[in-house]
Amino acid sequence: MIATSISAVESTFKSLFFGNNGMILESTISPAPDLAKLEDLSNEADASLVAPTVVLKLKGGPGTGMDLDKPNH
Repeated sequence: MIATSISAVESTFKSLFFGNNGMILESTISPAPDLAKLEDLSNEADASLVAPTVVLKLKGGPGTGMDLDKPNH
């Protein structure tokens, strides 16, 4: 586990050292093909969508870093 962590830090450091800042330039991306249009989607409830749903709660530093000033319940 420690070796994996050290390897991850080392890889990130090398990447930054050689000029990769992690930014993705807008000119290098393109729209996702074949997305359904909102008006073509059904607005009927579908209980099968509940099981794979994830709720992410931000607390402390990550939340305030994204300009969230209070917990959202």
